Amino acid sequence: MKTANLILLFFIILTVQAQTTVTIGSGNWTFGANWSSGVPGPRGRAIVNDPLTLNTNLMLRSSARYTFNDAVTDPPGGNNHDILIRNGARLIINATTIIGGDIKIKNDAKLEINTVDTLRIGGDLLLRDDATLDMEEGSVLIIEGDFKMRHSSTSQVDGQISVLGEVVLRNSSTITGTGNLEAGDEVDIRNSSRIFGSRSDCGGPCEYGSGQGLPVELTYFDAKIVNSGTVKVQWETETEINNDYFIIELAYQDGQFNQVAQVAGNGNSNRVIRYNKVIPVENFRFPIYLRLTQVDYDGKSETFSPIFLSKEEFNSKVNVTIYPNPNRGDQLFVELQNLKAKEYSIDLLDARGQRVKTQRMNIQESDFYNEFEILKGTQLSPGIYYLRISCNENRLVKKVIVQ
Repeated sequence: MKTANLILLFFIILTVQAQTTVTIGSGNWTFGANWSSGVPGPRGRAIVNDPLTLNTNLMLRSSARYTFNDAVTDPPGGNNHDILIRNGARLIINATTIIGGDIKIKNDAKLEINTVDTLRIGGDLLLRDDATLDMEEGSVLIIEGDFKMRHSSTSQVDGQISVLGEVVLRNSSTITGTGNLEAGDEVDIRNSSRIFGSRSDCGGPCEYGSGQGLPVELTYFDAKIVNSGTVKVQWETETEINNDYFIIELAYQDGQFNQVAQVAGNGNSNRVIRYNKVIPVENFRFPIYLRLTQVDYDGKSETFSPIFLSKEEFNSKVNVTIYPNPNRGDQLFVELQNLKAKEYSIDLLDARGQRVKTQRMNIQESDFYNEFEILKGTQLSPGIYYLRISCNENRLVKKVIVQ
């Protein structure tokens, strides 16, 4: 009878550990009220849909499957926590994740990092005994310590790996895929191991794979004079990889660039992102030069070509800019520059000439620059529209495309 009870208790424990628990609130990992069925056990299944602070070490074993759909962060300044994944367990990263300590993957266990997601490890990453790392295109893995693979471990890397320390591969371990690996220190490859087909060591710094680890694809970089004391700087990225922040620098006629602003980046992105920043200009000291620098998480940077602004551009003809164009019909921004001091009617017309939105605006002598969003909650159907800005007999028309 005792044996039967022990067996029953054993199966009850396994059942509890294997059940799926989902976050229902944000906060510390170990706070039971943040989970639908309690804090997940080492053989359980966990789905993180809310931001969590990692305040404990994690162990995943056997049937365990943890999925991070929202940020899991090991906060700086406290204890660094480790993650151990072993015996066929699986950790899936679908959101930015920051681990202060080490991650160890053993015995057929697997770590997945999906598209446009970032995993940052403050310590080392170790794969051994048929462990697997799987990175989709656009994903980023940042390892501040060492990256070690042993005993037939495999990494399918279609994203980007950045290692600040050493990279060591042993015993038929391989890294394959269409991605890129950068190492700040020595790379040591032995015993039939390969990195993207290469068996060559490197003294560091080193790069293997596609070689396309550029952090940001910049669409444009521009600036407009708002008034005699400020300039609005604007730029757009089409893709971002490992993007920590941007630096804006300004130079007067002496050509000496100085940092005037820092703007946070968006980490990893495969969509268009627009940035803008208003910066001061001393005593209307034109002409000026502006320069943009992008800095990634491991300190590497890229500086783009500077742009030039003069007083003549400040006194130029009327300038009207609408964006985004084309758009999805939910937002449309209008920028007006150098309009004379008068009352203006601003109308958005459909293809038949019917007014969809209208507003009036009084421009003062001091209003060199105005910006506003015209739709204000209105959803436009796909088609062609026209933005008309008029004052007495003068008018200006811009075409708008809604997709």
